[in-house]
Amino acid sequence: MVSPFTANNTSYADPIVN
Repeated sequence: MVSPFTANNTSYADPIVN
């Protein structure tokens, strides 16, 4: 999924990037 949150692995919105 492409979201502005996934650009930052510290995002709480996209835990998948962790």
